[in-house]
Amino acid sequence: MGDVSPTVLTSWLEAAQAGSPAAAFNLGLYFDDRKQFDLAKKWYGFAAEHGDVDAAVNLGLLYSHESDFGAAAPWFEIGVAHGRPDAMHMLGIALVQSGRLEDGVALWVRAAELGHVVAARKVGMVFAQVGDGKTAEIFLRQAAAAGNTEAMTALAEHLRGCGRVEEAARWDERASG
Repeated sequence: MGDVSPTVLTSWLEAAQAGSPAAAFNLGLYFDDRKQFDLAKKWYGFAAEHGDVDAAVNLGLLYSHESDFGAAAPWFEIGVAHGRPDAMHMLGIALVQSGRLEDGVALWVRAAELGHVVAARKVGMVFAQVGDGKTAEIFLRQAAAAGNTEAMTALAEHLRGCGRVEEAARWDERASG
């Protein structure tokens, strides 16, 4: 969020104090951008408690950046309930961090199916590790086709392992260029 005039900032503060979730969200963005995370949490929290899904996800992100996945999870759950792939991905991370690998991967699959590229790469890597090459390739290819270089490299490695050396070389080339 760029420069905000004192007048606009004052109007957001007054509106938020009067109960506006939109103004509170704007304040959350403002303070988040300035790395004043306690104030960002305060205003995102107000907006989230008043139904702003974006504020809930942003609040979850602030907690996850502090590695407080327990505090982040309830906010990401709100995003998941509203079909947000970014929240599915992040809640998946929180679940994996807490030892619930299957639940986390299931959320990554849902996020990947909704087009979340990083979740697709992670799912591909998990399936590659457990020996399900066919499913791994589907998800790695999805992420690689979307431009994720880590997925391109992993897909190339997988393809080489399957004897598809020429296609692997093409993905390696895309990943390096």
